[in-house]
Amino acid sequence: MKLVRLGAVKVFSNLLSASSLSVSVTEKVLKLVETVSSTKEGRSEICEDSACVAAIVNRVLKVSSVAMEHAVTTLWSVCYLFRDQKAQEAVTKANGLTKILLLMQSNCTPQVRQMSADLLKIFRVNSKSCLSSYDTKTTHIMPF
Repeated sequence: MKLVRLGAVKVFSNLLSASSLSVSVTEKVLKLVETVSSTKEGRSEICEDSACVAAIVNRVLKVSSVAMEHAVTTLWSVCYLFRDQKAQEAVTKANGLTKILLLMQSNCTPQVRQMSADLLKIFRVNSKSCLSSYDTKTTHIMPF
């Protein structure tokens, strides 16, 4: 894909990392990243750039429902569909598991909820997970 050869993934990563990006531009950049993730070369570039994956994770719940859908689709493509280990590690380091759990509790489309459930299967709770050491002082009260 010509976009990948021209270094577009690095540009997309830099744009997503910028805090002053407007909602419409963020949505378009995430759509382009989603499109690039549908090719082998694109996935490879995205996965090699952990900052790009982290920037996608950081935009999941912060922009709009359209941007959220593009971000989740991209993460689902690289982490679940193609099982890239580097991308999975980058998502974990960017606190992606927590964001995926929050996403599933939000008012998202059934497709996004299903992709999030698939991602949770990849990041299931194990000894290295942040949830395995989760301790709460919440008192659970049973109804009558």
